[in-house]
Amino acid sequence: MKYFQINRLKLVVGVWLTLVMGLTYGAGGQSGSGRFFGEITAFGSIFVNGVEYNISTANIIINGVPATQADLKLGMAVRVDGIINSGGLTGTATTVEFLGDIEGAIDAAAVINGTNGVLHIYGLVINTDGNTKYNDGVTLASLIAGDIVEVSGFFNANDGSFTATRIEKQATFTKVELRGFISNVTATTFVLGPSLVVNYSGARPQDIPPGGYQSGTFVEVKATAAPVNGTLTATRASVEVSILASTSLPLGVVKGVAANVTASGFAMGNQPIVIDSNTVFTDAALSALTSGVKAIAAGPVSNGVMNATAVSITPALVSVRSQKIHGTAGVFNLPIVTSTDISGAVTVEPRVIGSGHTIIFQFSSPISSVAGVTSRDASGLNNVGTATFAIPAMPGNEVVVTLTGVPNSQRARITINNINATGSNVAASIGFLVGDVNNTRAVDAGDASGVKARSGQIADGSNFMFDVNVSGAINVSDILAVKARSGQVLQ
Repeated sequence: MKYFQINRLKLVVGVWLTLVMGLTYGAGGQSGSGRFFGEITAFGSIFVNGVEYNISTANIIINGVPATQADLKLGMAVRVDGIINSGGLTGTATTVEFLGDIEGAIDAAAVINGTNGVLHIYGLVINTDGNTKYNDGVTLASLIAGDIVEVSGFFNANDGSFTATRIEKQATFTKVELRGFISNVTATTFVLGPSLVVNYSGARPQDIPPGGYQSGTFVEVKATAAPVNGTLTATRASVEVSILASTSLPLGVVKGVAANVTASGFAMGNQPIVIDSNTVFTDAALSALTSGVKAIAAGPVSNGVMNATAVSITPALVSVRSQKIHGTAGVFNLPIVTSTDISGAVTVEPRVIGSGHTIIFQFSSPISSVAGVTSRDASGLNNVGTATFAIPAMPGNEVVVTLTGVPNSQRARITINNINATGSNVAASIGFLVGDVNNTRAVDAGDASGVKARSGQIADGSNFMFDVNVSGAINVSDILAVKARSGQVLQ
């Protein structure tokens, strides 16, 4: 099964990139050379945007310093110069460059909402999600005010925030490095992000562009000391060109967060992208390209602007539900609250496991592939039951996960990996506690009373939760099942 899933994934990636190269170069199946931006999602050499690049002879650069392959980490957003082979599955890199986007001290502990979180670094907003990677022993919850971190990811030109693909906690403070749009420009200062005042009077003169800094310009700022009273004294303040950093490329591929979407184009970070009637949208229609969604765009680059031949939009998670058949009464779905983390007030499935739990993930657009699915406990290391998946042809925008062998009283985070070969994962957490019909994460007299009060009823959309044994009718068997588990709690 694993072999089939991997090769199905490769086929989907290959079809998309073969389409891109065919639209860019014409028929003939030739390779495509250029520059490609995205995060590292796997090794062997490295996978970026679903392509496996051979980096055995590549020049590795990290923050401007020569490095080795061993210095590359999961989640690093990198620029790859090289060739994508015909078929779109593999390539050869000549250069792999990593530039940390943000480095500095965290203002306060993160606000966590399920698998998503928000933290601030000198006022700049850093968003995290289920795709964010961390260095060993670090989690979002473990980061506290004052911790020094390096953040890699995608700049969101809609609001100036970053979506972190990797957060690396640093042992000591060495420097400040920030990126973003500037405003309120004066002869010696500008504002970076929401509120950070940057004094650039001591920055290198060669960094200052002709005519001086302009509001709305994307700038990289470096400093050797942290801000004092809301002002950062910069040692460098250089205007940054687009993500692909080139005026002309036969082929560019860039992943990021879409912003400033119009009928004729959009931006990902500071990379302008032009679309027209010839641009092919795969997996989702043009209407799904809205500000804030993740996407991958590809096409030739001219004068720093990508003319997209194809755009792939990362499907957004719409809902998750636990589905069971209640005899002849029908199929009933328990909605899962996806914003709750595994250690919090998760939605509890109180019905018996039977032949397995069916968890259905619904997305905003069609699903062509996923790399796999996991069901893990809070540590992320131990499996909770056995998870398998299917992608039904109809309606086409769902992934059906089947869990078998799930112990009672357990929590699980169910993760779907590498959706549509975009490197994006989604996760939902759920608890399994037979008899907890009132979702308190404990079985007690309240649950028994709730079932007893509905004894004799046929299961329907309003009471199916009380049909614990999913027979289709609420009766004494359900009451006994709840009473037998009185005192049990969700671990």
